[in-house]
Amino acid sequence: MPGFKTFALEGVIIGANAVRRVDAQLQVGQVREVVAVTSDVLALQTDRADVNTQLDATQIANLPITSSAGRNYQALYKIVPGFSVVTEGVSSDGGNPQRSMTGNVNGTSMQANLTRIDGASNAYIWLPFNTAYVPPTESIQTVSVVTNSYDAEQGNAHGAAVNVVTRSGTNDFHGSAFEFHTDNALKALNRFNPAGFRKPKYILNQYGGAIGGPIMKNKLFFFTDWEATKRRQLASRSVTVINPDGIFDAAGNANLAAAIPAGTDCAGAGLRL
Repeated sequence: MPGFKTFALEGVIIGANAVRRVDAQLQVGQVREVVAVTSDVLALQTDRADVNTQLDATQIANLPITSSAGRNYQALYKIVPGFSVVTEGVSSDGGNPQRSMTGNVNGTSMQANLTRIDGASNAYIWLPFNTAYVPPTESIQTVSVVTNSYDAEQGNAHGAAVNVVTRSGTNDFHGSAFEFHTDNALKALNRFNPAGFRKPKYILNQYGGAIGGPIMKNKLFFFTDWEATKRRQLASRSVTVINPDGIFDAAGNANLAAAIPAGTDCAGAGLRL
């Protein structure tokens, strides 16, 4: 209004599961006088009691998150206070096809963690310590991890309540493409392996991209992403099978027959003498 100073506060970021208070005070001044306040200082959280950590897109893009599971934002849980070492919940591809990672929070069970993507539950009901889907890192805008003093809106969690917010398009076109590669040739030999030992085969390629932009500026936007993972590695397994001659081998059956009187019923051994 004429006669008052103009107040502007820039760079106010509202993350997932966060409350940000902005107080503006009108001051009398000349019409042409402008006061602009720009600050990246984190504001003290006074509007809610929960303990949470915000992981933004810059951290997810730049911090090391590559593991045996490939690029996975859940690897950053290790920097969240209260989290134990983050590992894959189940090692088999069949039991954990997304290569989901998790950990214990403040001493609670891994099954106590709950992850939501854009507000929808991402629980893997057969193995609750895993998530059903791990979105590509290129598609994530922010991740909120609440580890204590949860608000009632969280629900179903007493370990970590994780809220993942995916990206949306903007008025400008933005895109990216990536490929990450590792293989056994890039790994060092174990000095304790015997002489002549060859490093087992392991080749991992993870690649994809993302693009977003406007359909109708200021009204309608799009965002899409794609990611693929290919892994080839040496695998071996040892199993024990039943002897085709039965519980005892042929020589053992002959010795048993010589030791047991004729006419004895050895039903438990599957023999009739």
